[in-house]
Amino acid sequence: MTSTQLDDGIRRTGADRILALLVVMADYPHGARLQELAGRLDAPKATVHRGLATLQRAGLVTQGSNGLYRLGWQFLRLAFSFYERLDLVAHVRPVLARLAETFGETAHFAALDGAEVVYLAKVQSAKAKFQLTSAVGGRNPAHCTGVGKVLLAHLLPDRHAVQQFVDAHGPLERRTEHSIVEVDPLHQELQTIRSRGFALACSENEPGINCLALPVFITSTTRPDGAISVSTVAQRVSLDDLLASLPQVQAIVSDGLDNDVWHAVSSPYGAPPLPSARPSPTGDQPAGRSAAGSPSPPPRRPVGRQPTKRSHAPLRQPPVPGTP
Repeated sequence: MTSTQLDDGIRRTGADRILALLVVMADYPHGARLQELAGRLDAPKATVHRGLATLQRAGLVTQGSNGLYRLGWQFLRLAFSFYERLDLVAHVRPVLARLAETFGETAHFAALDGAEVVYLAKVQSAKAKFQLTSAVGGRNPAHCTGVGKVLLAHLLPDRHAVQQFVDAHGPLERRTEHSIVEVDPLHQELQTIRSRGFALACSENEPGINCLALPVFITSTTRPDGAISVSTVAQRVSLDDLLASLPQVQAIVSDGLDNDVWHAVSSPYGAPPLPSARPSPTGDQPAGRSAAGSPSPPPRRPVGRQPTKRSHAPLRQPPVPGTP
Protein backbone atom coordinates (compact mmCIF):
# COMPACT_ATOMS: atom_id res chain seq x y z
CA MET A 1 0.00 0.00 0.00
CA THR A 2 1.44 3.40 -0.94
CA SER A 3 0.99 6.64 0.93
CA THR A 4 -2.79 6.97 0.48
CA GLN A 5 -4.44 4.54 2.88
CA LEU A 6 -7.82 3.04 1.98
CA ASP A 7 -7.72 -0.11 4.10
CA ASP A 8 -10.60 1.06 6.30
CA GLY A 9 -12.97 -1.82 5.53
CA ILE A 10 -15.52 0.49 3.88
CA ARG A 11 -17.28 -0.94 0.84
CA ARG A 12 -17.43 1.90 -1.68
CA THR A 13 -20.00 2.20 -4.42
CA GLY A 14 -20.99 4.85 -6.95
CA ALA A 15 -19.68 8.33 -6.29
CA ASP A 16 -17.71 7.17 -3.22
CA ARG A 17 -15.72 4.77 -5.40
CA ILE A 18 -15.01 7.47 -7.99
CA LEU A 19 -13.78 9.86 -5.29
CA ALA A 20 -11.64 7.11 -3.76
CA LEU A 21 -10.16 6.50 -7.20
CA LEU A 22 -9.32 10.20 -7.52
CA VAL A 23 -7.58 10.16 -4.12
CA VAL A 24 -5.56 7.04 -4.97
CA MET A 25 -4.34 8.51 -8.25
CA ALA A 26 -2.45 11.19 -6.33
CA ASP A 27 0.04 8.42 -5.47
CA TYR A 28 0.90 7.91 -9.17
CA PRO A 29 2.38 11.11 -10.63
CA HIS A 30 3.86 9.08 -13.50
CA GLY A 31 0.64 7.22 -14.16
CA ALA A 32 -0.90 3.86 -13.24
CA ARG A 33 -2.43 0.97 -15.13
CA LEU A 34 -6.06 -0.06 -14.79
CA GLN A 35 -5.15 -3.34 -13.11
CA GLU A 36 -3.01 -1.53 -10.53
CA LEU A 37 -5.79 0.92 -9.64
CA ALA A 38 -8.33 -1.90 -9.41
CA GLY A 39 -6.03 -3.70 -6.99
CA ARG A 40 -5.64 -0.63 -4.82
CA LEU A 41 -9.41 -0.19 -4.60
CA ASP A 42 -10.15 -3.91 -4.37
CA ALA A 43 -12.72 -3.41 -7.11
CA PRO A 44 -13.47 -5.09 -10.46
CA LYS A 45 -11.53 -3.68 -13.39
CA ALA A 46 -14.75 -2.94 -15.27
CA THR A 47 -16.03 -0.83 -12.37
CA VAL A 48 -12.75 1.10 -12.08
CA HIS A 49 -12.72 1.63 -15.85
CA ARG A 50 -16.17 3.24 -15.67
CA GLY A 51 -14.97 5.48 -12.86
CA LEU A 52 -11.93 6.51 -14.89
CA ALA A 53 -14.16 7.31 -17.87
CA THR A 54 -16.27 9.58 -15.65
CA LEU A 55 -13.19 11.40 -14.39
CA GLN A 56 -11.82 11.70 -17.93
CA ARG A 57 -15.04 13.37 -19.12
CA ALA A 58 -14.61 15.93 -16.35
CA GLY A 59 -10.97 16.51 -17.33
CA LEU A 60 -9.77 15.32 -13.93
CA VAL A 61 -7.95 12.26 -15.35
CA THR A 62 -6.11 11.71 -18.60
CA GLN A 63 -4.82 8.56 -20.31
CA GLY A 64 -1.52 8.66 -22.12
CA SER A 65 -0.57 6.83 -25.30
CA ASN A 66 1.18 4.26 -23.09
CA GLY A 67 -2.15 3.37 -21.49
CA LEU A 68 -1.29 4.88 -18.10
CA TYR A 69 -3.85 6.99 -16.26
CA ARG A 70 -2.85 10.10 -14.34
CA LEU A 71 -4.45 13.20 -12.84
CA GLY A 72 -5.39 15.71 -15.54
CA TRP A 73 -4.63 19.40 -15.93
CA GLN A 74 -8.17 20.34 -14.95
CA PHE A 75 -7.57 18.78 -11.56
CA LEU A 76 -4.41 20.87 -11.16
CA ARG A 77 -6.22 24.02 -12.27
CA LEU A 78 -8.89 23.46 -9.62
CA ALA A 79 -6.30 22.76 -6.94
CA PHE A 80 -4.17 25.82 -7.71
CA SER A 81 -7.20 28.05 -8.07
CA PHE A 82 -8.29 27.01 -4.59
CA TYR A 83 -4.76 27.46 -3.26
CA GLU A 84 -4.50 31.01 -4.61
CA ARG A 85 -7.74 31.98 -2.88
CA LEU A 86 -7.04 30.22 0.38
CA ASP A 87 -6.85 32.59 3.34
CA LEU A 88 -4.65 30.65 5.74
CA VAL A 89 -5.20 33.10 8.59
CA ALA A 90 -8.99 32.85 8.30
CA HIS A 91 -8.61 29.07 8.26
CA VAL A 92 -6.45 29.01 11.39
CA ARG A 93 -7.97 31.80 13.49
CA PRO A 94 -10.84 29.70 14.94
CA VAL A 95 -8.24 27.15 16.07
CA LEU A 96 -6.28 29.88 17.84
CA ALA A 97 -9.44 31.16 19.50
CA ARG A 98 -10.28 27.70 20.80
CA LEU A 99 -6.74 27.15 22.10
CA ALA A 100 -6.73 30.53 23.86
CA GLU A 101 -10.15 29.91 25.41
CA THR A 102 -9.39 26.33 26.44
CA PHE A 103 -6.10 27.05 28.14
CA GLY A 104 -6.63 30.68 29.16
CA GLU A 105 -3.39 31.65 27.42
CA THR A 106 -2.14 33.19 24.15
CA ALA A 107 -2.09 31.35 20.81
CA HIS A 108 -0.10 32.39 17.73
CA PHE A 109 0.10 31.46 14.07
CA ALA A 110 3.40 32.32 12.40
CA ALA A 111 5.26 31.69 9.15
CA LEU A 112 8.94 31.54 8.34
CA ASP A 113 10.51 34.42 6.43
CA GLY A 114 14.24 33.86 5.99
CA ALA A 115 15.79 33.63 9.44
CA GLU A 116 12.76 35.18 11.16
CA VAL A 117 9.20 34.25 11.96
CA VAL A 118 6.37 36.64 11.15
CA TYR A 119 3.28 36.51 13.38
CA LEU A 120 0.25 36.29 11.10
CA ALA A 121 -2.38 35.94 13.83
CA LYS A 122 -2.59 36.17 17.60
CA VAL A 123 -5.48 35.41 19.96
CA GLN A 124 -5.16 36.16 23.64
CA SER A 125 -7.62 34.75 26.17
CA ALA A 126 -9.79 37.21 28.04
CA LYS A 127 -8.63 35.35 31.17
CA ALA A 128 -4.96 36.11 30.50
CA LYS A 129 -3.60 38.59 33.06
CA PHE A 130 -0.28 39.18 31.31
CA GLN A 131 0.01 40.77 27.87
CA LEU A 132 2.70 39.20 25.70
CA THR A 133 4.73 41.60 23.59
CA SER A 134 4.06 39.81 20.31
CA ALA A 135 2.02 41.60 17.63
CA VAL A 136 0.51 40.60 14.31
CA GLY A 137 3.09 41.51 11.68
CA GLY A 138 5.86 41.46 14.27
CA ARG A 139 9.01 39.41 13.85
CA ASN A 140 11.38 37.37 15.99
CA PRO A 141 14.48 35.29 15.25
CA ALA A 142 13.33 31.82 14.22
CA HIS A 143 15.99 30.01 16.28
CA CYS A 144 14.68 31.58 19.52
CA THR A 145 10.99 30.71 19.21
CA GLY A 146 8.95 27.53 19.32
CA VAL A 147 7.16 28.35 16.05
CA GLY A 148 10.48 29.18 14.41
CA LYS A 149 12.29 26.07 15.57
CA VAL A 150 9.50 23.72 14.49
CA LEU A 151 9.60 25.29 11.00
CA LEU A 152 13.41 25.24 10.84
CA ALA A 153 13.28 21.52 11.71
CA HIS A 154 11.58 20.95 8.34
CA LEU A 155 13.76 23.41 6.44
CA LEU A 156 17.15 22.26 7.80
CA PRO A 157 17.22 18.43 7.67
CA ASP A 158 20.87 17.87 8.61
CA ARG A 159 23.92 19.47 10.19
CA HIS A 160 25.21 20.75 6.85
CA ALA A 161 21.96 22.67 6.28
CA VAL A 162 22.13 24.10 9.81
CA GLN A 163 25.74 25.19 9.20
CA GLN A 164 24.71 26.95 5.98
CA PHE A 165 21.85 28.67 7.80
CA VAL A 166 24.16 29.93 10.55
CA ASP A 167 26.78 31.03 8.01
CA ALA A 168 24.15 32.95 6.05
CA HIS A 169 22.36 34.57 9.00
CA GLY A 170 24.89 34.47 11.81
CA PRO A 171 26.06 35.24 14.26
CA LEU A 172 22.64 34.23 15.58
CA GLU A 173 21.19 36.66 18.07
CA ARG A 174 21.23 35.56 21.70
CA ARG A 175 17.97 36.91 23.09
CA THR A 176 18.35 35.26 26.50
CA GLU A 177 20.80 32.98 28.27
CA HIS A 178 18.77 30.03 26.96
CA SER A 179 18.88 30.99 23.26
CA ILE A 180 20.47 28.32 21.06
CA VAL A 181 22.96 30.08 18.80
CA GLU A 182 25.68 27.52 17.94
CA VAL A 183 25.53 25.04 15.06
CA ASP A 184 25.82 21.74 16.96
CA PRO A 185 23.31 22.52 19.74
CA LEU A 186 20.85 23.92 17.17
CA HIS A 187 21.26 20.84 14.97
CA GLN A 188 20.60 18.58 17.99
CA GLU A 189 17.54 20.62 18.96
CA LEU A 190 16.09 20.39 15.46
CA GLN A 191 16.71 16.63 15.42
CA THR A 192 14.75 16.32 18.68
CA ILE A 193 11.90 18.39 17.22
CA ARG A 194 11.76 16.23 14.09
CA SER A 195 11.57 13.05 16.17
CA ARG A 196 8.79 14.46 18.34
CA GLY A 197 6.74 16.43 15.83
CA PHE A 198 6.56 19.49 18.09
CA ALA A 199 8.84 22.13 19.62
CA LEU A 200 9.27 23.52 23.10
CA ALA A 201 10.93 26.82 23.89
CA CYS A 202 11.90 27.81 27.41
CA SER A 203 12.84 31.46 27.95
CA GLU A 204 14.74 31.39 24.67
CA ASN A 205 13.22 34.55 23.25
CA GLU A 206 11.66 36.28 26.23
CA PRO A 207 12.48 35.54 29.87
CA GLY A 208 9.65 33.83 31.71
CA ILE A 209 7.68 32.64 28.66
CA ASN A 210 7.13 28.96 27.80
CA CYS A 211 5.94 27.83 24.40
CA LEU A 212 4.62 24.64 22.78
CA ALA A 213 4.52 24.78 18.96
CA LEU A 214 3.20 22.46 16.22
CA PRO A 215 3.66 22.63 12.44
CA VAL A 216 0.53 23.21 10.38
CA PHE A 217 0.02 21.44 7.06
CA ILE A 218 -2.89 22.84 5.04
CA THR A 219 -1.80 23.11 1.41
CA SER A 220 0.91 20.44 1.53
CA THR A 221 1.57 17.19 3.38
CA THR A 222 5.34 17.66 3.29
CA ARG A 223 6.01 21.38 3.80
CA PRO A 224 4.34 23.24 6.67
CA ASP A 225 2.40 26.40 5.84
CA GLY A 226 3.25 27.78 9.26
CA ALA A 227 3.17 26.87 12.92
CA ILE A 228 0.70 27.24 15.79
CA SER A 229 1.83 27.82 19.35
CA VAL A 230 0.45 28.15 22.85
CA SER A 231 2.54 30.58 24.90
CA THR A 232 2.34 30.76 28.67
CA VAL A 233 3.86 32.69 31.56
CA ALA A 234 6.21 30.22 33.25
CA GLN A 235 5.31 31.37 36.76
CA ARG A 236 1.69 30.37 36.13
CA VAL A 237 2.20 27.29 33.95
CA SER A 238 5.21 25.01 34.34
CA LEU A 239 6.83 23.33 31.36
CA ASP A 240 5.56 19.97 32.68
CA ASP A 241 1.97 21.25 32.69
CA LEU A 242 2.39 22.73 29.21
CA LEU A 243 3.84 19.48 27.84
CA ALA A 244 1.04 17.49 29.48
CA SER A 245 -1.42 19.53 27.42
CA LEU A 246 0.08 18.26 24.15
CA PRO A 247 -2.68 15.70 23.35
CA GLN A 248 -5.33 18.39 23.91
CA VAL A 249 -3.52 20.89 21.72
CA GLN A 250 -3.10 18.25 18.99
CA ALA A 251 -6.80 17.36 19.15
CA ILE A 252 -7.91 21.00 18.92
CA VAL A 253 -5.64 21.71 15.95
CA SER A 254 -6.67 18.54 14.14
CA ASP A 255 -10.38 19.07 14.79
CA GLY A 256 -10.20 22.73 13.84
CA LEU A 257 -8.42 22.08 10.57
CA ASP A 258 -10.79 19.18 9.87
CA ASN A 259 -7.87 17.17 8.57
CA ASP A 260 -6.96 13.65 9.72
CA VAL A 261 -3.84 13.84 7.55
CA TRP A 262 -2.50 16.40 10.03
CA HIS A 263 -1.93 13.61 12.57
CA ALA A 264 0.20 11.62 10.15
CA VAL A 265 2.34 14.45 8.87
CA SER A 266 2.70 16.48 12.07
CA SER A 267 5.43 14.01 13.07
CA PRO A 268 6.76 12.80 9.71
CA TYR A 269 9.93 11.34 11.19
CA GLY A 270 8.07 9.21 13.70
CA ALA A 271 7.36 9.80 17.37
CA PRO A 272 9.47 7.70 19.73
CA PRO A 273 8.55 7.52 23.41
CA LEU A 274 9.54 10.70 25.18
CA PRO A 275 10.66 10.80 28.88
CA SER A 276 9.04 13.78 30.85
CA ALA A 277 9.72 17.48 30.83
CA ARG A 278 12.79 18.93 32.46
CA PRO A 279 12.31 21.31 35.37
CA SER A 280 11.62 24.43 33.38
CA PRO A 281 13.42 27.70 33.67
CA THR A 282 10.72 29.45 31.59
CA GLY A 283 9.76 29.85 27.94
CA ASP A 284 9.39 31.30 24.43
CA GLN A 285 7.66 33.65 22.06
CA PRO A 286 7.45 37.28 21.56
CA ALA A 287 10.34 39.65 22.65
CA GLY A 288 12.97 40.50 25.25
CA ARG A 289 16.80 40.16 25.47
CA SER A 290 19.72 38.89 27.52
CA ALA A 291 22.91 36.72 27.48
CA ALA A 292 24.42 33.19 26.86
CA GLY A 293 23.86 29.43 27.12
CA SER A 294 21.92 26.64 25.48
CA PRO A 295 19.45 24.38 27.28
CA SER A 296 19.65 20.63 27.09
CA PRO A 297 16.62 19.21 25.28
CA PRO A 298 13.73 18.36 27.59
CA PRO A 299 13.33 14.71 28.53
CA ARG A 300 10.60 13.00 26.60
CA ARG A 301 7.12 11.67 27.04
CA PRO A 302 4.90 9.81 24.55
CA VAL A 303 3.52 11.83 21.66
CA GLY A 304 1.90 11.12 18.31
CA ARG A 305 -1.74 10.35 17.75
CA GLN A 306 -3.39 10.16 21.15
CA PRO A 307 -6.75 8.66 22.07
CA THR A 308 -9.37 11.31 21.35
CA LYS A 309 -10.22 13.07 24.58
CA ARG A 310 -12.45 16.09 24.58
CA SER A 311 -12.21 17.18 28.21
CA HIS A 312 -10.11 20.27 27.51
CA ALA A 313 -9.53 21.43 31.06
CA PRO A 314 -7.63 24.68 31.56
CA LEU A 315 -3.96 24.35 32.40
CA ARG A 316 -3.20 24.27 36.11
CA GLN A 317 -2.22 27.73 37.24
CA PRO A 318 -0.89 27.71 40.80
CA PRO A 319 -1.09 31.14 42.43
CA VAL A 320 2.23 32.96 42.34
CA PRO A 321 2.71 36.03 44.50
CA GLY A 322 3.36 39.11 42.45
CA THR A 323 2.42 37.50 39.10
CA PRO A 324 1.19 40.23 36.73
